[in-house]
Amino acid sequence: MVIENQDCFRAFMKDLASQALGADGDAVLSKDNKPIQMQKGVEILSEFAPFCFSSKVIQNKIASLLAKQAMDEDHWLRSGKIISMIENYIGELAIDLPCEIDCTKLSFEGLIKSAGVAAQCTADDPIGEVLEYMELSRALFGNRLFVTVNMRSWFGDGAIALFARDAAAKKLDLLMLENSDHPRFANEKRLTIDSDLCEF
Repeated sequence: MVIENQDCFRAFMKDLASQALGADGDAVLSKDNKPIQMQKGVEILSEFAPFCFSSKVIQNKIASLLAKQAMDEDHWLRSGKIISMIENYIGELAIDLPCEIDCTKLSFEGLIKSAGVAAQCTADDPIGEVLEYMELSRALFGNRLFVTVNMRSWFGDGAIALFARDAAAKKLDLLMLENSDHPRFANEKRLTIDSDLCEF
């Protein structure tokens, strides 16, 4: 999608971004004629240099999944022992303090977060990193529409064509939002809104 009119581009981006955060807006996302909440169904990618592969949202989701696994029937006994050992050790460290202490916020999710658990990218090129991120995000949060903003300003036409091909092969839902025209690539479906707000 190309929106050459700056006011229209800004308004559309503001609407998408606010709805992705849970606010109401004008744009509608739907699949099979059923509306989908933007907050659950859209992820906006606008920064590509540097690209943040392991965002806070990704880290928190991984920590939550690991903490849930730590409390399942196969791990809860060992997890409980680890928490107890840490509490006892903190108590030993505090033996000379002039007060009693209590570890009221000690949890496995907190321990995992404090360990700095982060997803590692295996791609060896910048555009492959974006693609790998999209696959990881889908695996963690389910199907969503990835909206890239001015991605074609950061990568050449050949790299973008390969990116779009691979995204289609992996069945990723992708909307590439640009504020200026670029050469088309194979199988591209394009809507252009020019500076006079004409659509074609």
